[in-house]
Formats: sequence, structure tokens, C-alpha cells
Amino acid sequence: MFDGLHSYEIVLMVLGIVMFVMLAAVMFLYVYRERKLTTLLPFFMLPVVMIGFPAFQKISFGNEIVSVEKALATAEANPGDAKAKAQLEESVKQVAKRPTTDPKVNLTLARAYKALGQRDRALDRVDSALKVNPRSNAAMRLRDDLRR
Repeated sequence: MFDGLHSYEIVLMVLGIVMFVMLAAVMFLYVYRERKLTTLLPFFMLPVVMIGFPAFQKISFGNEIVSVEKALATAEANPGDAKAKAQLEESVKQVAKRPTTDPKVNLTLARAYKALGQRDRALDRVDSALKVNPRSNAAMRLRDDLRR
């Protein structure tokens, strides 16, 4: 659920949800006491932004993974293409800076690092994928291939 989000983004989202619930309770209190809601409504913008920013980052992370997969397929189809490798390297940089424990993402990054010739980083990502899913055949094959 929180894969690809930094800890401050998770905290921001949780605090936004808490603030929204508190504002909703205050709104019901205003309705019960028959007070005007117009003074309270602008305060709802802050929790919406606090919840929306991490959600946008999560969507962006998913799109970046897809771009790595496409760039990886292009680079594997044309191993001598320097432009494809440069595009793959740029895509990997965008994804690698985000924290992830998803074995599929780690395996994709490992394959990308292997295509870029960075075996140590690829092994690190394969090991991360195997920690989460030790029975992954694809991860075991890639690890064995990288160790040769």
C-alpha cells in the first residue's frame, strides 16, 4: 500500500486523514449547534492536499516503473543502442531513489541494472526481492545468472 513512498509522505497522508476526520467531527458539531459552515469549509483544503500529494507520488511511482519496463525491453531488443541505454539509465534513476519492498519492482530494477552492466546493484536488488519472496523462480534464475 505504501510501497514507493518515503516515510515523510506516509506521515503526511496519515496526518491528513486524521485532520480530515477531526474536521468532519467539528462540522457535525457545527451542524448540531446550527452554526454557519462557511467558516469551516476552507480548512478542508489542507487535509485534501495532505492526502493527495502522497497519492500523486504513488501514481507517479507506478508510471515510472512502467517506463523502466518499456526502456528495458527496448534496451534488451537493441543491445548496441546507446540512446536506449541512456533512457533506461534515466528511468532507473527515477525509480531507484524511491523506497520499495515489492519483489516485482526489485526484480525489474535488477534486470535493468544487469542490462546496464551494474552487476553489484543488480545482485542487491535480487537479494531484496528474495528476502520478500524466497521462492521466486525468476529471482533465483537471475541471481544465478548474475553470479556466473
